Amino acid sequence: MKVSVEQVLWQRIISAALGIPLAVGISYAGGNWLRISVGIIILLGLYEYGSMMRRKGYRPSFGVLLFSGLFIIAAFIYPHLAQALIFIIICTHALGVVFGKLTIDDISLSLLGVLIVGWTLGHLILVRGSSPQGFYELLLCFLISWSTDTGAYFSGRFWGRHKLSPLISPNKTVEGAMGGTVLCVIVVFSMQGFLPSVPILYLLLVGASASLAGQVGDLLESAVKRWAGVKDSGSLIPGHGGILDRFDSLTLVAPLVYYFLTPFISHLR
Repeated sequence: MKVSVEQVLWQRIISAALGIPLAVGISYAGGNWLRISVGIIILLGLYEYGSMMRRKGYRPSFGVLLFSGLFIIAAFIYPHLAQALIFIIICTHALGVVFGKLTIDDISLSLLGVLIVGWTLGHLILVRGSSPQGFYELLLCFLISWSTDTGAYFSGRFWGRHKLSPLISPNKTVEGAMGGTVLCVIVVFSMQGFLPSVPILYLLLVGASASLAGQVGDLLESAVKRWAGVKDSGSLIPGHGGILDRFDSLTLVAPLVYYFLTPFISHLR
């Protein structure tokens, strides 16, 4: 049954009303609550990714994919072991080829999934760190993603005229992308008081850059879905689709915020 635009909008509002308080609460709690939550998101995202690859006709091993997901999560929880854990991930894929269970195409796509889903979203754990300051950094990541999505949705709907990337996502417009970035910058400006060690102009630059990066992450996931021949990565979240449909922008927002804000706030951790 075809769902109308109004129904999708209401589904998104309900999902946001339930999901946003949960995300903020877990972010504030930090610790194992956050690590487990991010781990679940990564594993579900990798499962959706593997399912899309199978829809395309490839046969990546779900076992290898999820096993690698667990190790990439561990690499972010225990950074001093990261190199060894990544080595284990590579060896696991190599063994799949040696014993004839996986083709080169399968392991290439599997490793790509671990990179663009697991490695990127794992930065949410690093952003939060172990200090109260990390909560505001993580909240900034979410606000950048949410405000960009909201601004792009309404700007594109009311003023969208020029297609942003018609071959990948026909519904996205240049006007929507600009509206998303403008709203994001306004929201980031309101966070100045919570991140006093970051110069305001630099904070706004990071916000604008992260907004654009988030939209690139969105388009990257759209490109994967289009290549695989699916509309949504899953159906877990009403109004959005799957885990990857909801967290796609964070795949690039979280690393950007972490690496560009760390020089200013590391002494507070």
